[in-house]
Amino acid sequence: EDGNSSGTTELMLRSMLKSTMTRKGDLIALELESYGAQVTVVNEPDYFGYILDVPSRNAEKAIAVLVEILENPYFDPKEIAKEKDLLLSRQLEYRDEMAGRARDLAGASVFQGHPYGMPRYGLAASVKTLTDDILEAWYKRTIKKQFPMIVIIGDTDGSSLVSTAFAEAFKRSSGELEATMKLNLPAPIAQTREFVEQRSRASSSQVLAFRAGTTQPNPYAVAVLANLIAGPGAKIPGDLGEKQPLPLLMSDEYRPRLAGSTFFISLLSFPEDEVRAREALLKQLEALVAGPPSDQELEMAKNRAIGTYAVITQRNSNRVREYAEAVLFNRKAVEVDNQAELIRAVKKEDVVTAAQLILKNSNKGFGAVRGEVPKN
Repeated sequence: EDGNSSGTTELMLRSMLKSTMTRKGDLIALELESYGAQVTVVNEPDYFGYILDVPSRNAEKAIAVLVEILENPYFDPKEIAKEKDLLLSRQLEYRDEMAGRARDLAGASVFQGHPYGMPRYGLAASVKTLTDDILEAWYKRTIKKQFPMIVIIGDTDGSSLVSTAFAEAFKRSSGELEATMKLNLPAPIAQTREFVEQRSRASSSQVLAFRAGTTQPNPYAVAVLANLIAGPGAKIPGDLGEKQPLPLLMSDEYRPRLAGSTFFISLLSFPEDEVRAREALLKQLEALVAGPPSDQELEMAKNRAIGTYAVITQRNSNRVREYAEAVLFNRKAVEVDNQAELIRAVKKEDVVTAAQLILKNSNKGFGAVRGEVPKN
């Protein structure tokens, strides 16, 4: 996607759930409900699709409905109009979520003009122009140009499901398939960019975005690094709070991407403390880059990383995505099962290397939704 098509994939996926060549939207919803199934749209810059949650006894029947949605959609203009209104409404709601909007702005600051820097739910100007013909052409350009990757988790025979439900379901001719995957590489950043929006709020949400270079950091060292920087009991929020109570809340997130990963650090503070909180954080990050953590800090960060990952992957829907992303980002799927051991193996020098690759470079940006400073 680009500035002219941002939001097309999201609207396409939503619209496909509303009508196929043999089923209307109400029948699709009723049939999935009768199987106890739920379909969730997944739309990321590097991949998109659906997650199907269903009791294993009804898996084959629910998969048949999902295959129909994927292979024989009908882009009904009436349903598209409804979904377009809902998507435009969601865009407005998301813009009003301070943390999410600040992160979008920070992402745009380091990936300006690139798909990675587009808003989570697309651009309103682009979505408003979409029609059934455009969505159908987009479908033929994307879904019909490739075979899907299928990940199955649950108390069922995955191999049997693949052979019975999927093997003959997806028809593609050699002329339809894309021969290679084309990556749109982001341009380098000459200097730090800042994208800021003003709101009538009593707090400010700001996000620092660090774009990793061409050398991708060790993801398990990054997991430890993230827990050194933010989270319950992490060192940096504690140090900031001891010296001056600047941030009300602090969090971070690493987003691996095929053409350029990003590390986000979010701060929520009072508007009058925004600049000081940011400066204090940058000073703490410099210290983290300069030297390794202590043995105790490293061990606590590893434990937090392992515990957080264990909680997240308790849900099959999250675990499915972990397997899919492991394959997409050139890791082994078995690493998902061995995450704890791989984090345990991280050394101090691994954390310092990851910190230097991510935090010590010029490819950084800043986004903020700024509140109003109280008048004396």
